Amino acid sequence: MLESSIGSRIAAHRRRRGLSQVVVAGLVGRSESWLSQVEQGLWDVESYPVLCDLARVLRVDLDVLTGVPAAVKAGSDGGTSKQVASIERALLFGAELPRTRPPATVSGDVADEVGQLGLLVL
Repeated sequence: MLESSIGSRIAAHRRRRGLSQVVVAGLVGRSESWLSQVEQGLWDVESYPVLCDLARVLRVDLDVLTGVPAAVKAGSDGGTSKQVASIERALLFGAELPRTRPPATVSGDVADEVGQLGLLVL
C-alpha cells in the first residue's frame, strides 16, 4: 500500500478492517473528531503510544502506518529486540532499565567526599 501520509494509511487500514472512526478512536482513547482530523492530514499523531495503539487496533505493524521500516524486527536478532523493547519502555513510560552488569563501585575516599557534600551514594 503506497499511501502518502500516516493519516491516509490509518484511514485505509481502518476501512480495510471495516471499522468506523468512532470505534477506532474509542479503542485508542481519542475522539472521533481527532481521528477524522488525523485521517485528513490536518493533525499529526503526536504521541508514540497512541501510534502504537492505532497499529494494534488496526492489526498492522507500526512501520506499515509510519511508512518507515523498523530498525529491528522482533525475534530476528537473538535478543536485541528485548533490549530495544526495554529501552523503549523506559523512554516512554519511565520504566527502569534492567541492569546488564553490576553498578560501578565508588572508592572509600570518593564516597566520603560525596557524603560530606550531603549527596546520596548508591
